[in-house]
Amino acid sequence: MRKFILMAALVIVAFAANSANIQVTSAGLTAQDSTASPAYTKVKFNLAWDMGWRMSGGPANYDAAWIFVKYKVPGQDWKHATLSTTAGDYSIGSGAPSGGMTFNPTSDGKGVFVYRTSDGTGNISLTDVMLRWNYATDGVANNAQVRVQVFAIEMVYVPRGPFFVGDGNMTTAPSGSYGYRRSSGSGLGYMPYLVTSENALTFVASGYAATDKIYDPWVTAGYTLPTAFPKGYDGFYCMKYEISQEQYADFFNTLPNNAARTNRNIGANNSTYRNNWYWDAVVTDDVATSFTGKWRACNYLNFADGCAYADWAALRPMTEFEYEKACRGTDNTDPLNPKPIFPTTYEFPWGTTTYGCYTTTPTNDGAVNELITTTSAYNIQMNNTTATGPVRCGMFAYRTGTWPTPVTDRKRWAGASYYGILDLAGNVREAVVPSWYNYFSYAATFNGAVGDGQLNANGNADVAGWCVGGYTEITNTAATFYWHGYRGGCWYDAYNYGWVSNRDQNNTYTARNYYNGMRCVREL
Repeated sequence: MRKFILMAALVIVAFAANSANIQVTSAGLTAQDSTASPAYTKVKFNLAWDMGWRMSGGPANYDAAWIFVKYKVPGQDWKHATLSTTAGDYSIGSGAPSGGMTFNPTSDGKGVFVYRTSDGTGNISLTDVMLRWNYATDGVANNAQVRVQVFAIEMVYVPRGPFFVGDGNMTTAPSGSYGYRRSSGSGLGYMPYLVTSENALTFVASGYAATDKIYDPWVTAGYTLPTAFPKGYDGFYCMKYEISQEQYADFFNTLPNNAARTNRNIGANNSTYRNNWYWDAVVTDDVATSFTGKWRACNYLNFADGCAYADWAALRPMTEFEYEKACRGTDNTDPLNPKPIFPTTYEFPWGTTTYGCYTTTPTNDGAVNELITTTSAYNIQMNNTTATGPVRCGMFAYRTGTWPTPVTDRKRWAGASYYGILDLAGNVREAVVPSWYNYFSYAATFNGAVGDGQLNANGNADVAGWCVGGYTEITNTAATFYWHGYRGGCWYDAYNYGWVSNRDQNNTYTARNYYNGMRCVREL
């Protein structure tokens, strides 16, 4: 039987970590079977992350690790490995919590979700995780010399169910700031809109002529959102944190040193605004992985940068509807009777109007344990505070202890959403696909397609319907639009931009600057 030739100098000890300290260590290949159809080998590694959970009540959800593999044959670029789509081909040596862990591979073979099988909370530390890489499917020879990297991203599952979009203010008509509304009905004022399916959704024109319809103040002409556009009703996985500076550097280091790398270079050292990620666009070396502040949210990302990362990681951009679902949620304690949570007027993602903007430089600034040690009620990085730039992803959760908690307390001082997703307000703005995207983009129709792990020759995402080529303005009578929007505000913005339903930044330009970032989602 012919084996992979694994030269020690060529096998990467993979380490992929984000701000919550998810870690992949001791990665390598073992148990090759070249006689199987398709031929495969096992990718073996250790996996650990902090503050994992699964709960049956309230949100009825769990966090997970999204695992995918990149490989490199000498003389070729890094490529995305095709993994088995059969859960039985995956295993764990030891370290699983009581009740075990579940492997849920995707049908396209691009990666696998790993999460608790039973209810519980606490840190996860797994030894000898085994994935099955069908290398023959990728055209890799039995005796090839290969380098492998295993990447891990913390995700949170947002379950299927109805939810509200819009603000809880029922006495005044919506403005551009406070997003979607139901048309006024008898005795109901200006209700937020209840999303009950993924079916096509027709927005009415201004004037609220129709009862129980949705209205978008950004597009006064009215439009139809097609069935394929993800509306948040169906379940999806959302990144627990925004893309960190380390994650972007890990991504960048797999790009070839040509136009792909040049186009994804976020520019000069931007340490004034707390971004120390840096590539000088001259040397062929990788970006250093030991720079200060790598666990902070990555600012200076434009939409094309975020989409390239999403495509590379086999994820996709998040829609506006999914953003509000991720914040607000549905009580799924009784799966036969899910209860959508009604919006509070001007609420933040943790469900209240109470907030505390952090006003000083964090303790252990720039380190993996960057945090706040005070007991004061801080839970958000906004309002152009002393730390002029993003802080460590999820920083506020580490000060408050175990989370998430039942529906009666969303741990608001952790800055966590109903589902336990962190930093949906503040830190960096969340790039999203707005509901009017299909109406104005003409040539593109966003249908929720996910990335395939590979970029085009110029380092751009090439998923049909993502519309990331260039930044052409789209003008109508109401406003000038671009290909995407932003939600949640950033460290620089006033606190009101952190309101869940605030859509004021939906026509923000896509330049690289100190307040823009992104997080990604995907379904199975």
